[in-house]
Amino acid sequence: MRTPDAGANHAASYELYSISSSTPRASKETTTPSMDESPEDNPQTSSSTDNTLQDPDLERRTVRKLDWILLPFLSILFCLNSLDRTNVGSAESAHFTKDAGLAPSDLNTSVALFYAFFVVLQPFGAALGRKFGMGRYVPTVMALWGLCTTLHIWVKQRWQLLLLRSVIGILEAGFYPTTVSYLSLFYTRYEFGRRLGFFYGQYAVAGALGGILAFAVFSMFPGGERSESTDSKAWKAWQILFLIEGLLTIAVAVLGLVWLPRSAMTAWFLTPEERICAEQRVQRDRNSADEGEKIISKSSSEASVGLLDETTHDQSEPSDPSDDQHARLLPSTNNNTTHPDTPSRPKLNPRSPSLTADSGLTLSDLLSTILSLPLLLSLLLCNILSALPSTAFSVFLPLILSSSHMSSAPRYINLLMAPPFLLAAFTLFAFTAYSDRHHVRLTPILAGLGISILGLLLVLLIPSTQRVLSYLALCRETHPNPASEPSCSGSTDGET
Repeated sequence: MRTPDAGANHAASYELYSISSSTPRASKETTTPSMDESPEDNPQTSSSTDNTLQDPDLERRTVRKLDWILLPFLSILFCLNSLDRTNVGSAESAHFTKDAGLAPSDLNTSVALFYAFFVVLQPFGAALGRKFGMGRYVPTVMALWGLCTTLHIWVKQRWQLLLLRSVIGILEAGFYPTTVSYLSLFYTRYEFGRRLGFFYGQYAVAGALGGILAFAVFSMFPGGERSESTDSKAWKAWQILFLIEGLLTIAVAVLGLVWLPRSAMTAWFLTPEERICAEQRVQRDRNSADEGEKIISKSSSEASVGLLDETTHDQSEPSDPSDDQHARLLPSTNNNTTHPDTPSRPKLNPRSPSLTADSGLTLSDLLSTILSLPLLLSLLLCNILSALPSTAFSVFLPLILSSSHMSSAPRYINLLMAPPFLLAAFTLFAFTAYSDRHHVRLTPILAGLGISILGLLLVLLIPSTQRVLSYLALCRETHPNPASEPSCSGSTDGET
């Protein structure tokens, strides 16, 4: 199933570009409870979390605030990012290049330049985002590319269009990996997939929203139905479209400077206890993943040498409880021996750096990314190839619909964009929910690729005269592909 993300290749290689991601690779042996699930509801995790989950109600309340305040705002940012990335297709359906005195081939060249910079500079953009922090970096680059989007209004020369699209590609390069890395700071492993699916699905939502917005603009302003206007000085419909989307991006970017916390400990929407809880959740999830990996590594080592002596048995015994509590940033339970039913107040080591801080880049982070390149090249190649058709569809779908003669009016052509993208968003949400619930990655990836291949074959084989069938094939082709979605492509944990 195809993710309608024109830059889906960088989404597939999230582990490569998100240089200091805080979401560890999942271990099949360890799980963490979901946002509405207590240890008693999940017998597989009850024994491993009884000694760490201090207050289930507090944790649920904390996650609920993250879901209703932080996640929606980040999703709005990505939705606007997607609108500004692909709005040239909608503008061209309203005679953008003709009115600006450009050749249609100039639009193709500008799109090619955009993605050339967009793809190549993503590692560098991700590094800058990690260096300066999501709270400052993303709103800054968003305001700048929103300005560039607005400047499309006055494009009259070929070099102006090429320059603007190239600059937008450079500015957007680090947005996605930086934002995904930031989002992963606040959720545990098996909470993350569904949230990331909701976030990533905003590209499909943006495709539908862009079509509806273009329909409204082209219906209300001159130039939406024809390239000529009775008043040569009147703004064209595509100019109004660029103005609305550019100013909206700038406004939301300014709001992001005060909305996005630099870490859980500075989140304005959390109480002091909820901030500490957010930190503890991340620490507990990291510890459980590390412990699972150590168990697997130790078991493999013992099996290879065929020796399990008393010394090895002693080394595998639990460490001192006080050391374990310190490592997990949990309070000591010594003071609670007389009142075992009273949950302890969570405490953090003031000398420990925040695990949810949105900035911080070290030389070891850069070196580890470079050394991991050989392991990720095959995954990267697979996702680049799977993203090629969706890249073309996401930008040029209005022109494809126009060439199929489904409608002669640009406003109705853009309105026809909404159903395929809405269907894509729904499918992606369903796939990521299935992946998180069953702890599998490979199955939804293969299913998505199969549906994408079927959609491509139908687009090629169905005659253009069969307009309804051709449109349904396009809907199938714009299905999201979980292979391009980081939570599915980044790991195959739990898959047998």
